[in-house]
Amino acid sequence: MMNSPRCIMLASGTLSPIPFLVQELMIPFPVQLSNPHIIGDNQLFSGVFKTGPGNVRLSSSFNTRNDPKYLQSLGELIVKVCSIVPKGVLVFFPSYSVMDICSNAWHSTHIWEAITGYKVILSFQCLA
Repeated sequence: MMNSPRCIMLASGTLSPIPFLVQELMIPFPVQLSNPHIIGDNQLFSGVFKTGPGNVRLSSSFNTRNDPKYLQSLGELIVKVCSIVPKGVLVFFPSYSVMDICSNAWHSTHIWEAITGYKVILSFQCLA
């Protein structure tokens, strides 16, 4: 006889909207907790940069992700943003491999040191 779980706990910052999640999982959740975001709308800016310093097109496509001009320009843009933004900066990469390519390239140039002159770098990767 197979035992059914007595409790399922889902915890994440990305499960909203909860009604949609419940519908998708087709499991009733009698107890739900959803908290508001910890920062206000006036504390958040989101932007997409199509080009970086030197007017270099910022595309991490397979054909360009190892291009030294792309890596340099993206790194310089991040340094500039870090020098202007007073608190935290969150950078999204399209994949872990692109993040590793950028990290390795920036460690071998002045860029990593320049970023850490403004911000502490924390890197989180999914372990699954």
